[in-house]
Amino acid sequence: MLKALSPLRRAIIAGYALACLGFLVSTGSWDGMGTLLFAVPLFFWMILPVTGLALAQPLGQITAIGAVVIGLGGLYLYWRAFFGPDMDPQSALAYIVLPVYQMLASLPVIIAALIAIKIGQGRK
Repeated sequence: MLKALSPLRRAIIAGYALACLGFLVSTGSWDGMGTLLFAVPLFFWMILPVTGLALAQPLGQITAIGAVVIGLGGLYLYWRAFFGPDMDPQSALAYIVLPVYQMLASLPVIIAALIAIKIGQGRK
């Protein structure tokens, strides 16, 4: 499956994963194995919405564009929560809550991609 991905989609996944990993490393306190056991599932939770859209290659380029837009928006919100003016003690909840909103935002992208495919099939 990953071999069939275009270089653009691989770059989207790799770039977003590295940026999220950077946020986790820079904002976390690394005390031992317990932290690692918590951080690994959290990392996969963070990248799930953008990676899911990027892996939806059969749905066309709309999902790649949606993954970039949702990913950049997510990175901006992570930055604001941890380094920007919105910093507060509850900023770490962004790691848990933001992927839910990203998944909700990916639904219209998937619907638009399906509509575009249906319109494209109707023209043939």
